[in-house]
Amino acid sequence: MEPVRVRLDEIIDFGVFVTFVGTDVDSDETVAVYVDRRPFIPFLQAWQGEGFPEPVSFETNRLILSIDVLLDDRCCDGAEI
Repeated sequence: MEPVRVRLDEIIDFGVFVTFVGTDVDSDETVAVYVDRRPFIPFLQAWQGEGFPEPVSFETNRLILSIDVLLDDRCCDGAEI
């Protein structure tokens, strides 16, 4: 799995989940990252109860996900923020 760096254009807060929308720094493709604040186990049980296929799972090997929101120095034509 390759690292992903996204230049954010918008953060949308729906209450139970947040969506980060932006552009992949390397590919210039539009990217959306969804963070769901609901408890995962009840969702997974409901998913399985509806007969949907098992999701693909990857071992993390001590992987840490960090989402830092940092200002890009190149934004705003050099204006102070």
